[in-house]
Amino acid sequence: MIRFLFGRMFFWDLLFTGLILSLSLPKRPHGKLRCLAVFAACTLTSMLWSGLFQHHGAANESLGIMIGNYFGAYLIVLGALALLLDLERWSFLYMGTFIWFAQQAANALDFAFAFQPGMTIWSWLRHEAILCGTAALVYWFGTRKFQAMVLQRLQLNRVAPIWLAMCLMCCVLNSYASKSGGNSKAFYLAELCFNLFGILYLNSLYTMSGLERESENIHFMMEQGRRQYEISRESIEQINIKSHDLRHQIRAFHRQGQINEKVLTDIENTIDRYDSTVHTGNRALDILLTEKSLVCQSKGIGFTCMAEAREIGYMEETDLYAMFGNALENAIEAVEKLSDPQKRQISFTMRKVGGFYIVRLQNYTADTLELHDGLPQTTKQDKRSHGIGMRSMKMLVEKYGGQMSFQQEEDVVELSLMLLAKSAAENPMQYT
Repeated sequence: MIRFLFGRMFFWDLLFTGLILSLSLPKRPHGKLRCLAVFAACTLTSMLWSGLFQHHGAANESLGIMIGNYFGAYLIVLGALALLLDLERWSFLYMGTFIWFAQQAANALDFAFAFQPGMTIWSWLRHEAILCGTAALVYWFGTRKFQAMVLQRLQLNRVAPIWLAMCLMCCVLNSYASKSGGNSKAFYLAELCFNLFGILYLNSLYTMSGLERESENIHFMMEQGRRQYEISRESIEQINIKSHDLRHQIRAFHRQGQINEKVLTDIENTIDRYDSTVHTGNRALDILLTEKSLVCQSKGIGFTCMAEAREIGYMEETDLYAMFGNALENAIEAVEKLSDPQKRQISFTMRKVGGFYIVRLQNYTADTLELHDGLPQTTKQDKRSHGIGMRSMKMLVEKYGGQMSFQQEEDVVELSLMLLAKSAAENPMQYT
């Protein structure tokens, strides 16, 4: 029994490590059945595999045979995991490298602090406990947050160098172990340090890929905002022109006696809804607030706006549109969920105080505000993708030297912005 357990140990170590590290990653259909099949296949294969090398004793086992034994077993387990995990090839190779470093780190940790070495049931249980504990720590602080969309960005040019480094160090360490015995505590501590470095480096590769993806998403959203601004600007201008022309035509009909006073008043009131241009002193903000006021009217949401923005012309119009557009869209989305007409209200104020503009956007909400790094967390499932709007807004505010904060009192959420006025932007030293 003991010999059987230790004979399967390397295969099982790699398999258990892989299963733990990939808990949050997508699986192929019938994942549970596949998992059982993979375990059975690895167990049977390990029995056949050990038979190929059993005629070589530990003392006279050559370096080539040693490396072939362990590295071959590693590739077999990876092939089995490929039947379970639904990942792109370079993403899978990246995870395979992660699995190797984590398993080797657990192995080095076990041998470095083994108080009762030898093939006993207690030493096997201790080894498996250390392995599962190490894999669980790596999963919790690393691979738990992995997303397949980010892993797909890890192409050959990023994965291959660390994978080749892993193979090279495998040869170097095994060569040293075969010549010197490799049973000193210093050796295993050095191996542990190398594997921990590999884990940290792999995690940094994922972090960089995630940041690149987020940056691309933010820039894509900002580009979409620029296009939306141009479309909105043209639409609002056309509405104003058409409303102005239509008002004159209707009054001409009235003078000719073709329309009575009551009908004229009703038509003019209808036109006024679409001709209620907001005037703040800034064209981009006028277009945005007019557009959102029309959206609120169509959704039965009260929209109160008191804004003066003559001295924020130094900001790019598309940036200004995107900044306030994200905030107003979030407010409309939150209020739209409410059934109480008294709470379907949004208030937007912007006034100059000294060398700054103080902006406050208030709205009711049915959700509790949860802040992370000063930004509200989305209530949607895909938190990373749906949090991009807030992060892009923060980036734009900081781009122009402003500040942004959120707070909630009962069921009212308030967004506060402090932006430099033109005089302060041109002479910042006067206001520091």
